[in-house]
Amino acid sequence: MWLSLNGEDIMPKAEKVFLINKPIETVWDFLSDMVKVGSCLPGCEKVQVLSETESEWTVKVKVGPISKTIQARARATDFQPPQRAAFEAESPELRLEGSMDLRAVSPEQTEVTYRSVVKGKGSLEKLLGQIMAGRLDGDAEEFAHNVRRRLEDGAL
Repeated sequence: MWLSLNGEDIMPKAEKVFLINKPIETVWDFLSDMVKVGSCLPGCEKVQVLSETESEWTVKVKVGPISKTIQARARATDFQPPQRAAFEAESPELRLEGSMDLRAVSPEQTEVTYRSVVKGKGSLEKLLGQIMAGRLDGDAEEFAHNVRRRLEDGAL
């Protein structure tokens, strides 16, 4: 999916809404831990926590026979426990903005809305944008599946 401005496609985005059969506090504790989130992100090889709001991520992106390892620095931009966390990440190749909004559906069930928007940078801007557009929805689906499995199956 692409984000459009005045009819012009400017950057790919993804949105995934999913339910987790756990209380909102449990889901928040998991999703506010950058290392745990990294363990659920497709291609994430390493998360190094630098401070409460900053981290460095190593993510391997594979498209067909081609793979690229991206080193990105991430920063929390909005942190409202236990309802919302937003972040931005930047590398020489791309810029990513994302958020996770949590809503208690019941005392034992939480709805998570995960959103991400990515923009390629530099000479590969258009190509990276096209590659990421093709991956974002699938990656968001896999991320949601991994988070749900980790929390509901107790593999914390």
